[in-house]
Amino acid sequence: MATDAKAGAAGGDAAPDKVHTPNMEESASCYGRWSLSYLNPLLVLGASRPLQQADLGEPAVRDTSDALHAAFKREWATELKAREGTAKPPNLVRVLRRTVGTGHFLFSAFCHGLYVALMFFPPLLLKRIVGHLEGSAVVSLTELWVYVALMLLAPFVGSVLQAKQQVITARLGIQMRTALTTELFDKAMRLSALGRRGASVGVITNVMSNDVQQLLRTMQLINLVWAAPFQVALSLYLIYQEVGDATFAGVGFLIFLAPINVFLFAKLGALRRLTLKASDERVKTITEVLTGVRVLKFYGWSQPFADVVTAIREKELKYLTKAAVM
Repeated sequence: MATDAKAGAAGGDAAPDKVHTPNMEESASCYGRWSLSYLNPLLVLGASRPLQQADLGEPAVRDTSDALHAAFKREWATELKAREGTAKPPNLVRVLRRTVGTGHFLFSAFCHGLYVALMFFPPLLLKRIVGHLEGSAVVSLTELWVYVALMLLAPFVGSVLQAKQQVITARLGIQMRTALTTELFDKAMRLSALGRRGASVGVITNVMSNDVQQLLRTMQLINLVWAAPFQVALSLYLIYQEVGDATFAGVGFLIFLAPINVFLFAKLGALRRLTLKASDERVKTITEVLTGVRVLKFYGWSQPFADVVTAIREKELKYLTKAAVM
C-alpha cells in the first residue's frame, strides 16, 4: 500500500493517460448527423480552451488507416486478378471507389442534385407571384401562401443537402488519401535497392504530400463537374424565357471566353509540373544534406549547399508566384 501511495505521489505530475470518448458521429441521432449538432459541445469546449486529442473521440472504424489500407489491398488484389491475361493496366480510380464504397458517391450526388433543383425553386415561384400581382396569371390565396412557404423552405433544405454532400465528399476524399498514403508508405518501405534508383526521396515525399492531396480536392469538386452543365443549360433556358434572343449574346461571350480559359488552365498545368519538379529537387537535396551533415560541416561545405537549396527554393517560389498571379 505504501509503495502504491509513493508511486501515486511520484506520478502525480505525470501526464494522465489519454482517455478517448466514443465516436461522436456514431453515437449521434439522425437529426444530429444531418444538422451536425453533435459538434456543438466540441465547439463550445474549443472556445474555452485548446482542444486535446482525447476531446475528439475515437475515429470511426471505417475511417482508421488500418481498415482503409486493408480494404485497399483487398480491392487492389481483386483488380489485379481481373486484369490477368489482358494488356489493360489496373484502374486505380475503380479500386479507390470500391475501397470507400460506391453507395456514398451516389448518395452525395443525389444530395447535390436535389440542392441544384431546389436552388431554382425561388425564382420560378417568384415569377408566379409577380405574374399574379401583374394580372397575367390568376393564383388562389392558398397557392400564394404555399409559394411563399416553399420560397422560405427551399433554400434552407438546399443548404442542409449541400452541407451533407460536402461532408460526405470530404470524408471520401480523406479516406482515399489515407488509404493511398498508407499504401505508398508501405510500398516505399519495401522498395529494393534497384527500385529506389527510379524513385528519389523527393519524388516519394511529393507524391505523398502533394499528389495524394489532390484526391481530397477532387472529391470536394466532383459533384460540380457533372452538375455544372445542367445548371448552366437550365439557367440559360430560364433566361431565354425572360429576355429572348438577347440570351445568345451571353452564350456567345461564354464561348469566346472558353479558349482563354483553356489556355490559362494549360499554363497553370505546366507551371504545376515545373513546381513539382523543383520541389522534388529541393526535397532530394535537403535529404542528402541532412544525411551527410557531418561531412559537410567537417569540410566547411555548409554555406555552398545552403546556397544550392536557396536557389532551388527561389526557382520553386517563382513558379508558385506565376501560378498565383494567373
